[in-house]
Amino acid sequence: MILIYACEFPTAIGGVGSFAFSIADYLSRNNFQVSVLTFNFSEEDKLFDKKQTFKVIRFPRSGNTLLNYLFGVLYFLFVVIRLRPRVILAADILSQRIASFLQIFINKTKIFVLAYGSEVITNYNETGIKKALFTKIYNKAA
Repeated sequence: MILIYACEFPTAIGGVGSFAFSIADYLSRNNFQVSVLTFNFSEEDKLFDKKQTFKVIRFPRSGNTLLNYLFGVLYFLFVVIRLRPRVILAADILSQRIASFLQIFINKTKIFVLAYGSEVITNYNETGIKKALFTKIYNKAA
């Protein structure tokens, strides 16, 4: 079972979401069991999700960044415990940070991260916890 964790996903418009959708769709059509964990963006999400060949699990989105992290952590833990994926693909920086931070609970699961665009430069130049998480994620992926 593969879990794709992407904080951006259709019906939201963006590169990360489009890429995560393409990966989920491709894997599902090639007989992999795939679930996607993402934010709830609109009422259209339910209609979109029903048309997919893979399962989409959505969690609440808030205007508050701290609440988004909290929801992301709680739902991620719940889904990982419930589904027990063999592989987690973290498709954006928020999901990468959460997956890396919670890796102690999921050490038998392989985590793959996607690094591209300004995320690489922005996060590498940070200091403190953000840089430590970024370094841990990308050293492990290398």
